[in-house]
Amino acid sequence: FTDMLGSRYPVAKISIGDITRFREERSVILEHSPTTINMNLRSIKTFLNWLVEQEFITNCPKVKQVPVIEPEVKYLTEMQIADLFKLDLSKKNKFTAKGDVWVEDWEHYKRAFQFYLSTGCRLREPILGTVEGLWLDVPPTLSKNHIKRSIQLDAKKLTLLNEIRDKVFSHPNQDSAIRKYSRNFRKACDVIGVSKDISFHSLRHTFACIRRLQTNGNMPLVRDELGHKSLSTTERYCDIPIKRLEDDFPTYAKMAENGIKDTLSKDTNALEMRSLVEK
Repeated sequence: FTDMLGSRYPVAKISIGDITRFREERSVILEHSPTTINMNLRSIKTFLNWLVEQEFITNCPKVKQVPVIEPEVKYLTEMQIADLFKLDLSKKNKFTAKGDVWVEDWEHYKRAFQFYLSTGCRLREPILGTVEGLWLDVPPTLSKNHIKRSIQLDAKKLTLLNEIRDKVFSHPNQDSAIRKYSRNFRKACDVIGVSKDISFHSLRHTFACIRRLQTNGNMPLVRDELGHKSLSTTERYCDIPIKRLEDDFPTYAKMAENGIKDTLSKDTNALEMRSLVEK
């Protein structure tokens, strides 16, 4: 925004027209996505509010965000999950042939994928949060929607969490270490033939779909587990026909037929997860 206006542009002259130009022209030149544009606009609005509080300006120009279409839910099916966890991308030989696909420390990444699938964590939350007993807490200042996010753990998840944190914190470039989880996940998806639409964030979507089945559609509970601010954000998982979810996750559908529904806890990593892995 400063680059566009010039560093000596008086803050008192900032107008709605300047903000509109940034939103509709500058952001296009920079090839920013609607989400990135809105993140920048929120920063500008915060700055303008601060100027008002400090009495550098008297009025805050209105900052209008661009409309963002909610991205479609993309999840891994039960069969794809099973294929992912059966995959072995460990380096087999000292020398590799052209076209060989392998991942250094593959078993660690596979365990990490299991952690994300069983907790619904966003990529960076295990690193941003603090551990209190069997809870991972992400403070409002670091969470995506600026509300505190608490993720319940068990002993196994805590061990996996500490393993992820140790690997990232011991790396000289922590940001690169975090992004390796996403890159290696996509590499594995390519090997098992999963659509390019599936990304690392799809593990979180998969968790939400599984929890919808497990909780018999208790979306307020799923909202709390995902850390959403609004129930309407969580309810987009209800746009998926329940019959389709049952077809894509037959293990959970079978459990539902037997009257086994988990509405109080999120033990996605217990009996059901073992069934997926063993397949």
